[in-house]
Order: sequence, then C-alpha cells, then structure tokens
Amino acid sequence: METLSFGTARQAQRIGLPDQPLMLPLEPCSRLMENGWPLEASGKFVLDVARHEKLHSLSLRPEDSAQPFDIVMSLAFSADGQKLMAGFFYGLVKVWDLSGRSGEVTFKGHEHQVRGLALLSDGRTLVSLSHEVRFWDLNSRQQISSFQPRPTLFRGASLSPDGRRLAIGAGDGLITIWDLASRQEVATLRGHEQPLDSVSFLSDGNTLVSVGLDQLRVWRAASFEEADREALKK
Repeated sequence: METLSFGTARQAQRIGLPDQPLMLPLEPCSRLMENGWPLEASGKFVLDVARHEKLHSLSLRPEDSAQPFDIVMSLAFSADGQKLMAGFFYGLVKVWDLSGRSGEVTFKGHEHQVRGLALLSDGRTLVSLSHEVRFWDLNSRQQISSFQPRPTLFRGASLSPDGRRLAIGAGDGLITIWDLASRQEVATLRGHEQPLDSVSFLSDGNTLVSVGLDQLRVWRAASFEEADREALKK
C-alpha cells in the first residue's frame, strides 16, 4: 500500500493476471465493437449486447493513411455513447458520431501508435495518447495542444465521472492523474512493474482500476471534497 500526494490515493487491491492481458470494457450502454482487439482496419459493427442487435456498421479502414495496411490499437466511447473513437497503429485518430448528426472526423499528428483515447465532458475536446499527449477540438477539427510529460508510450486514458480528472497509464508502469482545469499532474500511482494497458475510473469517481501486462490493480483516491478539507487544515 502506498500513500501519495493529492489526498492519499492508495492501492486497494491487486489481482494477478494470466499470460494474456485483460481489456477493460469499451463502455457505455452495453455497447461494444465486434471481434477483438487490436482490430484490422476493415468493416466492423457496433453491437447492443443486451438486445443482441447490430446498431452500426463502420469502415475502420483509414483512407487518409499513407500506409496500405493499418490496425486499430485503441477504442473508446464517449460518456453518452454517441461517439466512437479509434486510434491507429500509424498515428491516425478517427471519430464517428453514432447519432448521425455529424460526419466522420480524422486527426493527423501522432507519428506512432495511438494507445489511449478520451472525450472530455465538454463533448468537443478529445485526448489521444501516443509518445505524447494531444488535445483536439472536434468542432474546429484542429489540434489544441500537445505535450510530452516524460519519454514513454502512454497507454490507456479514463475521464473521471465528474469530468475533473484524467487518468493516464504508460509503458513505464506509472499512472498519472491530471487536473483538467489546471492541466497539472496531481498524483502518480506506482505499483505496476510492466506496461499498463488500460485504466478506468469507476462510477464513484474515486476508484480507479488499472490493467497491466502483469496485474490488475484497484486504487482508491480521496474525493475532491476530502482533498479540499485537508487543504483547509494546513
């Protein structure tokens, strides 16, 4: 168990994994992509698992890529389930509006595989992870900013339910928690000895599940209210 800055985040549980890494759910509304992960960049379906229905048929082949063959390395839904995002091996990022209100959006900028995606609570700011972290504006279809916290491949991103924190996993085994208002790192979780594959906040907003090539870990962090109370005591 490790005590950290930012209101005492700590590991709550550690679970050993078999040889194959476990992938966290793609999420919400019982939706998922057909087949497995990574996906060959061809036609795939979005399925409603509960009702056994095909909701959408999408072409994942990146026509904008200079490469004749590409594969999907990361997938994520927006919180409302209306947008599907895909990151590709050669660095492309694509976003589909499953409601049909807007068309497909493609972002270019990463030079290496994209291993994590998250749409922020404003519904227009997309975060993509590779060897750097990039922020994109879905409305203007332009990059907002890019930064490289440290030299590693970032893998797995999760937005807290209140939209205030972003958890980012990495190939060096570290998990960093970012405050989105200040764009500052507020906590670092150490424990994985091998690369992270996925991170996911649970619905309480203070519990984080991380999946690496070695283990599954469950972390408990203080809420913003608890952290504020501690700050007032100082």
